[in-house]
Amino acid sequence: EDLAVYDDTDEKRPLLDDAQRPTIANASPAQRFLMRIQGAMAKLAPSVGLSWATFLLASLITAFLYHWACVLVYVLLAVALGFTFFVVASKYAVDGVSMRTMSMLMCSLAIVAGFLSGLYNYSVYAREYWTYGERRRYANVSPDDLAAAHADAS
Repeated sequence: EDLAVYDDTDEKRPLLDDAQRPTIANASPAQRFLMRIQGAMAKLAPSVGLSWATFLLASLITAFLYHWACVLVYVLLAVALGFTFFVVASKYAVDGVSMRTMSMLMCSLAIVAGFLSGLYNYSVYAREYWTYGERRRYANVSPDDLAAAHADAS
């Protein structure tokens, strides 16, 4: 019976030695391009995630809260936009165009797009839902009553 014996005395080596690992200095032009793309994507991913979450939150708040408190939705929109523009202005004055500045600009765009998306969803889908629930309900209606007398019933 041939059983392979695992030898614990072998040195555990990393997949790539430091000499084999490509750096900007020893990489080919294609590898340099990919390294730059990977670095940019790693820096951009949190900004895109934050912008997506902002869009989703603005859209959901507008779609579901607009019927009951439209003034509150507008106030929240104004406060959120004011905050993002304040951060953009303060960071631009200190750092110029930086990743944080671009992230806040993307968030302000996401707030506006989320508000418009939520307003569309409210006006097309949710308005009828809420108004149906607010209609009058009649009980013990006589069969002799005219239907026009109860036209506002749900």
